[in-house]
Amino acid sequence: ENQMTIEVRTILKQYKDIIRRDIMGVVDREMVELCRKLYVEHKEALYKIMQYGNTRYYYTNLIADIIENYKQLNCEIVNKFLDKNYIIIIPKIDEKIKEILKCGKNYDRDNYVMTINLEIYDAYTNLYLQVTHPSEHNNEQQQAHYNKIVNIVDEVGYENKWEKNRKLWYNIIVESINNSSIKNNTEENIDLKTKLNILIEKYNEIIDKFMKNN
Repeated sequence: ENQMTIEVRTILKQYKDIIRRDIMGVVDREMVELCRKLYVEHKEALYKIMQYGNTRYYYTNLIADIIENYKQLNCEIVNKFLDKNYIIIIPKIDEKIKEILKCGKNYDRDNYVMTINLEIYDAYTNLYLQVTHPSEHNNEQQQAHYNKIVNIVDEVGYENKWEKNRKLWYNIIVESINNSSIKNNTEENIDLKTKLNILIEKYNEIIDKFMKNN
């Protein structure tokens, strides 16, 4: 390039532009038609490739497997949404307590007032210990349970609360982990286990206070 004259460089640039515009443009149109044909003939296979090849789907499925198989975490999955990339869990607690905690407003959390929510992104995962707003279908006793839990949350403190659909939500603890630290071998997932245990311990602390005052 250093040995070219300005005229030669200009001619080559114009030639390259013509190739891109007039020849590669034709190739692009042919490629579009080929893609359309592939989509029509192999729609289901392409859907599976996009679904299972998705980074968020991969980590959502991997984290769910870790939680289900690593018993020392002492928690259970309430719901997992691989297509929406989030997981809802609660600590393993007595069935009677679980029924008492069903005074919140969230179908995807079985209406538990307090849950641990994992939201998975491409590079990181956020973990939330959350209290939802109350269900409009709460009876008097359920609403009393909800109010007691919120009062305890006010006492122990929370990271932030925000308004969603004119209802207050509480983020008691918010943690984050780098997805690159998550491995197939559950024994190696120190960061995930440590952060989850922080949220589980705080969850159990609030439940213990609730049961003592109930």
